[in-house]
Amino acid sequence: MAAARKNLLVDLGTTWNFTFEYRFDGAPADLTGHVVELRIMKPGNSTSVYDTQAVDGTADARTTFTFEDEETAVWSFRKAAYTVDLLEPSGDRIGLLFGTLTVRDRADI
Repeated sequence: MAAARKNLLVDLGTTWNFTFEYRFDGAPADLTGHVVELRIMKPGNSTSVYDTQAVDGTADARTTFTFEDEETAVWSFRKAAYTVDLLEPSGDRIGLLFGTLTVRDRADI
């Protein structure tokens, strides 16, 4: 299965909640025992990670990442690449989502 592309927008200095539901063959997938990881990286350089958050998978397939306003306020980048990966109990990593994360300064709104 190929990872889906979705570009995201975050306002600098605000609490950002990002929720998605993982479906397999049209039905919510039970992610119990898995970890879902969001990595925010320098574009074109997956080894230069700005921020990472991992959460335990749930039976209802919904995963929410939350970055508090104090965290996003100190993000010095305005554009980054991101990936959301499913980490299986076996250690395998499966890409679910990827794209560009744009951080907008609220003064620019």
